[in-house]
Amino acid sequence: MVETSFIDKLAQLRATSCQDLPTPELAVLTRTTARLRRCGILNKCLQSGETAPDFSLVNADGENARLYDLLDRGPVVLNFLGVSGARFVVLNLRPMQRFSRNLIAWVATT
Repeated sequence: MVETSFIDKLAQLRATSCQDLPTPELAVLTRTTARLRRCGILNKCLQSGETAPDFSLVNADGENARLYDLLDRGPVVLNFLGVSGARFVVLNLRPMQRFSRNLIAWVATT
């Protein structure tokens, strides 16, 4: 049996996370992803093998969360919302919550 690559596993995880999304939410997610790709943001992102700089943010519980402290406990997924508005936030958080649950389950099995 051929071992599935990390990229393939992420693609499977994305498909699993998106399959139950209502059509409007999936459309927003797809359009937003395409727009980000077209604007060249991928060239500005960390590339494979590069180390993210340490930083701190206030988490949803109002506590200070430092990236490197979180990484000591396991993988970290960050989702930055670049716009405001309740509808946009809700549409982005639902897929991210599904993705996070699937990622946690996947990490537990590897």
